[in-house]
Amino acid sequence: MRREDIEALSYELTLPSGSKRRVIGHLQVQELAKALKVSSREVEIHALRYEIVPERYERNINSIGIEGQIKLLESKVAIIGVGGLGGWVAEILARAGVGFIRLVDGDRFVESNLNRQLGSLPGLLGKNKAREMKKRLNKVNPSIEVQAVATYLTRENLEAVISDVDLCVDALGDITQRFILWEGCVKFQKPMVHGAIAGFMGQAALFHLSEQGIEKIYGSADRAPEHGAETELGTPSPTPAFIGALEAAIVIQFLIGKGEDYRNKLLFFDLERGTLNQIQL
Repeated sequence: MRREDIEALSYELTLPSGSKRRVIGHLQVQELAKALKVSSREVEIHALRYEIVPERYERNINSIGIEGQIKLLESKVAIIGVGGLGGWVAEILARAGVGFIRLVDGDRFVESNLNRQLGSLPGLLGKNKAREMKKRLNKVNPSIEVQAVATYLTRENLEAVISDVDLCVDALGDITQRFILWEGCVKFQKPMVHGAIAGFMGQAALFHLSEQGIEKIYGSADRAPEHGAETELGTPSPTPAFIGALEAAIVIQFLIGKGEDYRNKLLFFDLERGTLNQIQL
């Protein structure tokens, strides 16, 4: 893809700081992709390599850099569980520009999801969470690729679900499935971002190719409870949004090569009392 093709459709943008940056708009990206018969994501990656920033990512660049944005667009992430946590993680990663997102969930929206699950709307009750979230993300960022796997995670589908991605996101409520995911991450050498919520409390951690991962939190798989405290405490609206955003931040930092500070630490938040505890695992 020639630099001049992209430059011809780009324009100069004045930033809030007063400095200027060469950018290309979403419609122009789509126009060029159609003309060249390539994906919009491919156009965006080439533009960034020529230091022309897709305008939709302009507010990312001062924090993560052009190389960081390219890494995001070239990355593949699997989100296991697309309810309260997973919906928020998926939305944020799509807006950030993660190039491939696989959504894995066999569950369907019910009315009690409406208080907290981003993809849940009254008109979508009874519909599969992964499929409906895929439709939403396709509208949020048409340049990325989104795949819906409308089934629960099992040992039988682990390889198909996670073997080709760069990172897995644990957005599960079921602890038994969480152990299955971690088994797969160990087997296929995939880092995992963990998140869990209950009431106004939530936690997140990054496990990066460690001998142990969620065993450090829940103990051995044969002694861990099937469900967490969420079944007793419920889930008010702020908690999944807060922890989902934290998980997404950890994912982004890892993908751009800056996630080491999160590794093997459990960040535990109590939003009712306004406390944070950092536990070394």
